[in-house]
Amino acid sequence: MRARKRKRSDVYRTDMNRLSVYPSFRKPKENMGRRHMRVGDIVKIRITGVDDDGNPIGVYQGYTVVLIDSHFEPGQEVAARIIEVHGRTLYAEKVE
Repeated sequence: MRARKRKRSDVYRTDMNRLSVYPSFRKPKENMGRRHMRVGDIVKIRITGVDDDGNPIGVYQGYTVVLIDSHFEPGQEVAARIIEVHGRTLYAEKVE
């Protein structure tokens, strides 16, 4: 008959947060209210400025949207299709 291995309960295997007398506060989710953007999504943005390369820039739900190979003036509204996503920066092209 084989002896069963006992589960050890040492300091290195216990959850210290669970045993702590201090309250634990969870961080709020960083993307609350924002949805994840995917390639192919169409967004409507208002142009707010121009980057160093002359590409128009806008903001959509906390994301910075850069329109590639387009020429618009600040204040214009444009429908754009996302072609690349890099963190909080979206690269898009104008939808015809």
